[in-house]
Amino acid sequence: MDIILLWLTRILIFLAGCAFALFSSCKGGATKLYTRNEILAILSEQYGKEFVIVEKIKTTDFDTKWTVKSRFYAAAPADDQENIFWVYDEVEKHSGLYFPSYSHNSLEDTYAHDCFLQGFDALARERDLPYIYRYRNRAIDVSDHLSQQHLQGGEFCFFINQDNAAETVTAVFEICDKIKEVFPLLNNQQFFLIISFYDESEPITDGKMLLGGVYFSPFRPDDFSGEYATADSVLQKIYEMYEESP
Repeated sequence: MDIILLWLTRILIFLAGCAFALFSSCKGGATKLYTRNEILAILSEQYGKEFVIVEKIKTTDFDTKWTVKSRFYAAAPADDQENIFWVYDEVEKHSGLYFPSYSHNSLEDTYAHDCFLQGFDALARERDLPYIYRYRNRAIDVSDHLSQQHLQGGEFCFFINQDNAAETVTAVFEICDKIKEVFPLLNNQQFFLIISFYDESEPITDGKMLLGGVYFSPFRPDDFSGEYATADSVLQKIYEMYEESP
């Protein structure tokens, strides 16, 4: 019995030490906002080209209850300074019941994300596909959205029926593949964007979520299977959706 208690004590001490080391590392040194030069270096490393900071913008529109401090920038490629995208630099602080509070910083940019939006919107219009783009549960024209301050996210919503589902899904994946050929860096799990398929009878109300559809991310693998979506896997889910509908 004494041996068991001794080993349990050692295990608890080891786990406590690991937890302390983890949160100490989170607290130390990672609580400052990036400098402009650091941001430009990160963007350059990620995309393999040079960028410039066009403007520092005073806003708290993207802060959350965990935000300690933040900065928001307009940036652009050095060789195309009219092609504006957005950079959000943030320090967050979190605390829990069983662990000490910790802070961490994060940097989010919309460069590749916006390139995808522009390309996808243009190609989907060429094919006359039935869709809308929604950001924060509101429909908005992609060009209007890109001209406004924003972060990653949003949803391309396609409206289908059982007869045109296969043709629409196939066209959507062909468009995604075509854009990725031109800009392969889009295949990055850090980018957030959803493409969804809803029955054409789905009611659309600004400010409310659309429910009951089938969705996938062109950037990220499925959260449960860990695999990237394919046209066949999405179609299978759509057919299952129609089989389960009353």
